[in-house]
Amino acid sequence: MKANLENELYWLAGIIDGEGSVMIEKQQQHYISYHQKITISNTSNLIICCIKRILKKIGITYYCLKCKSQRKDGYKRVPCYDLQIHRVKEVLKLAVLLRDKLILKNQRINLIIKFCQLRINKRKKVSKNAFAGFDNREENLFQKLRKLNKRGVIR
Repeated sequence: MKANLENELYWLAGIIDGEGSVMIEKQQQHYISYHQKITISNTSNLIICCIKRILKKIGITYYCLKCKSQRKDGYKRVPCYDLQIHRVKEVLKLAVLLRDKLILKNQRINLIIKFCQLRINKRKKVSKNAFAGFDNREENLFQKLRKLNKRGVIR
């Protein structure tokens, strides 16, 4: 059973390497905030169902959205599924499991692990449910990940 799960994790890492995104989003409304996210977008419902099964098996909560199948200009397109993992502990758990299995997104996953650990450690210092503010460490990790995710640049 364990060997089968290990194979599934390698398969999932390959999907994330090719079809996934590892990111930190920056939001500026009343204050600046940063949010970790791992997403996988695909038009194959079969692939999305396999990913859901693996995530359930390892106890990771996810959100799955079905994108619109019609564009604004009236043309139809194939429906797309967008599977997202947002919660700090969930992102950290998945990132640690996939750290040594990713090839293309290995640097990104290491940055997201640092970000999640930083957020969790800050919460422990403040209190479990209190808001722990953001500082330059989150901004630096955001900028590094943003640079890696920039399109058209070979690294």
